[in-house]
Amino acid sequence: MKKFLLTWLAVGIGVIALPECGWGWAQFSCITNSDNTITITRFSGSDVNVTVPSSTNGYPVTCIGFMAFSLCFDLNSVMLPDSITNIGDFAFSADNNLTSMTIPNSVINIGKGAFLDCYGMTNVIIGTNVVSIGGEAFDGCHLLRSVTIPGSVLDIGTNAFSFCYLLTNVTIGNSVSSIGDKAFFSSGLPRVTIPNSVTYIGDGAFALCATLTNIGMDAVNLNYTNIGGVLFDKTMTTLVACPGGIIGNYAISNSVAIIRDYAFAGCRGLTNVMIPNSVTSIRNYAFAWCRGLTNMMIPNSVTNISGFAFAYAPLLQKVYFQGNAPSVNGGAGSEDNTVFSNKTGTVYYQPNTTNWGATFGGWATKLWNPQMQTANSSFGIRTNQFGFNLTGTASIPVVVEACTNMGGAWTPLFSGSVTNGSIYFSDPQSTNYPQRYYRIRSP
Repeated sequence: MKKFLLTWLAVGIGVIALPECGWGWAQFSCITNSDNTITITRFSGSDVNVTVPSSTNGYPVTCIGFMAFSLCFDLNSVMLPDSITNIGDFAFSADNNLTSMTIPNSVINIGKGAFLDCYGMTNVIIGTNVVSIGGEAFDGCHLLRSVTIPGSVLDIGTNAFSFCYLLTNVTIGNSVSSIGDKAFFSSGLPRVTIPNSVTYIGDGAFALCATLTNIGMDAVNLNYTNIGGVLFDKTMTTLVACPGGIIGNYAISNSVAIIRDYAFAGCRGLTNVMIPNSVTSIRNYAFAWCRGLTNMMIPNSVTNISGFAFAYAPLLQKVYFQGNAPSVNGGAGSEDNTVFSNKTGTVYYQPNTTNWGATFGGWATKLWNPQMQTANSSFGIRTNQFGFNLTGTASIPVVVEACTNMGGAWTPLFSGSVTNGSIYFSDPQSTNYPQRYYRIRSP
C-alpha cells in the first residue's frame, strides 16, 4: 500500500515528489511500473542536449512515455540508454531542432507518431532489434535523407515515412511482412525494392513519390510482382501502384480487374492511360494528382468507381465512357460529386447506354453521338475535295482520321467540335489517292 501511494503522488504532484526517480532527476517526471521499471512521462528541463540515464534507485529506465519530449522546440539532441525498450506514442513529436537520433539496439517498438513533424531531423539510426515502426512514426520529417530498416522489423505502420520529401534512400529489411497504407506517401524515393518477406502493401504506400521510377520486387515474393517497375498482385488482377516518375502513356495489362486506391496518384508525367476491358473497379484516388493527364476512356467493363478517383488532375477536362454509368461508391453516379473533385469538365457517354443522369461524379454529362451523313448532297466530291456533314450533340469533340489501307496507320485530319450540332468536313488531299478511308473518334 505504501508503494502504491508513492507512485500516485509522483503522478499527482509532479517533479517535486519523485523519490523513486533519484537525485539529479529534477528535469524529468517519471513513474515506476509494476515490474519495477521506470517510464519517463515528461521532460521539463531547459537543456538542449539531453542524456537519459539508464536507471534510478536501482530501477532500469525502459520506456520513453507518451509525448514525454514532445514540443521541446529547443531540443537539439537526446541520447537514449541501452535500457530503453519502448519509445511511446508521440514521444518526440514536433521537436523541430532535433537533427538526429540513434535508437538503441534494446528498443523493440517505436510508437505511433514518435518523431512526427520533427522537421529538422536529417539522420536516424534504427536499432537492430526494433520489431515495429508505428504509424506516422517519422511522418513529416522533411529533411530525412536515408533510412535503413533492419531485418528485425516486421511492420512499417501507416504513414510511417510520409512527407519525407528528401528521403532518397530506403533499405527495407528482409523480415518486413507489412508496409502500411501511405507508408512512404509523398517521399523523395527514386526507387525502392520490396523484399520477398512482404505479404501486405497498403493503399498509397508509394503514392505521390514524384521521382520514383521503379518499384522493385524480389522475384520469389509469393504475393506481389512487378512489370516495368509497376507493382501488381501476384495474379496480375490488381494493379497496386505505379511509380510517380512514369512519363508519357501507359497501357494496363488486360488481366487487371481492379485499379487500387492511389495506384496512379501523383504520376505527374503521365499523359494517357489505356484501360483494358478487363477492369471492373477503379478505386479511391486512383488517378488523383495526375497533373499531365488530359483525357480518359473508360471501358464498358467498369461497373464501379470510388470517390476522388480522378481528383486534383488539373488538365483533365474530358472523360469518355463506353458503357453504362458505373456506380460511385456503390450508389448512383449522378448523386456523387467527388469523383472529379476540385475541377470542372464533361463526361461523355454513348448512345444505347443506361443510367446516365444530368451529372456524373460532379461533372455535367453529354451524349457523344457523332454521325457521318452519307445520304444528302454534302456527301461526295465538291470542288475537287471529298467531304461530308458531321451531326450530333452540339459542341461534342470529334477527331476525323483517314488512311489508304484499312490495316495501315490512321492520320488525323480534323480535331474540333460539332458546332451547333452540325459541321462540314472536307479533305483537300482526297484526290491524291486511289482510295481513302475515313473514321470518327473521340479526342
